[in-house]
Amino acid sequence: MLEREIKLGVAREDLAGIFRLPCVARRLESTPKRRLVRNFYHDTPAFDLRAHGLELRLRRKDGRWLQTVKAPGGSGAGLHQRAELEFPVAGRGLDFGPLLRTDIPAPLRDPDVQRRLERVFETRYWRRSAMLAAAGGGRIEISVDLGEALAGPASLPICEVELELKRGDTAALYELAEELADEIDARLNPHTKPDLGYRLIQGYEPVAVFGEGSNVRAGEPAEEVFARFLGECARHAFANEEAILAATGIEGVHQMRVGLRRLRACLSLFRPLVPGRCVGPAREAIGPLLDALGPARDWDVFIRDRIDRFAETSRGARRFRGLRRLAAARRETVYGELRTLLRSREHHRTRLRLLSWIARSGWRADLSAKKLKVLREPAGDFVRDALRRSRDKALGKGRKFRRLAIEELHRLRIAVKRHRYPVEFFAGSFPGGRTDNYAANLKLLQTELGRVNDVSVAAGLLEELAPQPGMNAAVEELIALAEDDRVTSFTRLPGLWREFRSQKVFWKKPFSAKP
Repeated sequence: MLEREIKLGVAREDLAGIFRLPCVARRLESTPKRRLVRNFYHDTPAFDLRAHGLELRLRRKDGRWLQTVKAPGGSGAGLHQRAELEFPVAGRGLDFGPLLRTDIPAPLRDPDVQRRLERVFETRYWRRSAMLAAAGGGRIEISVDLGEALAGPASLPICEVELELKRGDTAALYELAEELADEIDARLNPHTKPDLGYRLIQGYEPVAVFGEGSNVRAGEPAEEVFARFLGECARHAFANEEAILAATGIEGVHQMRVGLRRLRACLSLFRPLVPGRCVGPAREAIGPLLDALGPARDWDVFIRDRIDRFAETSRGARRFRGLRRLAAARRETVYGELRTLLRSREHHRTRLRLLSWIARSGWRADLSAKKLKVLREPAGDFVRDALRRSRDKALGKGRKFRRLAIEELHRLRIAVKRHRYPVEFFAGSFPGGRTDNYAANLKLLQTELGRVNDVSVAAGLLEELAPQPGMNAAVEELIALAEDDRVTSFTRLPGLWREFRSQKVFWKKPFSAKP
């Protein structure tokens, strides 16, 4: 069975009134029932099950014991999806007999893993649940949970609302989640209750999350590719919120920004199939966050690649200390504004609306029947055309390359970046040496063009800092060293541009992925 649910983090004071909210009360099909839930999770001392994304639990329910195995099921866009196997057992001990008669994941079939399994933590919470009516005869089980995850003396609170789809379309889940978020401060929770238990026993420090490669399957409809890429970009971006809020480094800001810019690029890339008027909600949703991420990233790069790097090589490194203090203070202000946005209720409502729009294929509302028909066709021809179009635009911006002024090089950099997005989106569909070389050379070209532009960015940031007169020597040296970088890039760029112009494209061969 495939379990599909949305989890919403809710303040404790809001839990008691959930069933009285209009969006819940009008859907109620049954009286809410309250019961104590105790789950005992098992794993090996080396956490073999966790490494494979598996959960194994025993639950006491209605006077009997149930054993449950959950496996990854392709969660995304705020939706938790897991394959679930559940059956009764005689007591509180594990029973592998019923499991072996099912298609369970390999680790649980390993006798050595079975011998080493032990209880690792418990979740204990009071649950109030009821069944709700959904559109088209669908049904949603709503559960309000309050308790804790326990591992020895350590614990973490559980305070959430679960919306589990029992029958019908997932659009109903998002519709209800959006209405809840309009009435109370309800925020998408990307973590499961077992995640809390594992944090207790393994420790946890938020880290930056990088995007994963994807590919287009042979014969896959264009709309499925569009929706999947949007979902992956959103997952990549929002998975970095915790790292930014925990201040564990500068990479979280960079990866969130990359994820959102890739999402924006995906909207532009598919514009021939999904016109701009159809994707307005997505652009509006990501705009304010990109506006806040941009300055944070600029100051990160300025401090790391300008001040700190130059201070390591300059004989007058001390001269940069005052400048760095000013820049660090300005960066902290910008980061503070970003974190305030990420903690705000409005941000979480906007995030939920965006993920709901993606999951419900919100762009369809304004599409003509003709466009919808095209979207159902295989994506192959569109993919190749998108790669060709973006390459041609970059080549057009680079005509008479040696005569290009700084501003023209900036426009070329943007065109190269916009070509790189579809290359990264679709490269997995054409694996091989030619693809890898093309992507690597394109990255080098964009990097050097970026360094040429960085001098202008640095000058703007220095002006914003308004350094004191005693820092003039440091400012002059920093600008001079940045200009040296620009000169170095100027010497490298002609060769990289020739390489790009002459390089054979990789997308003329057929898709290698199987349907």
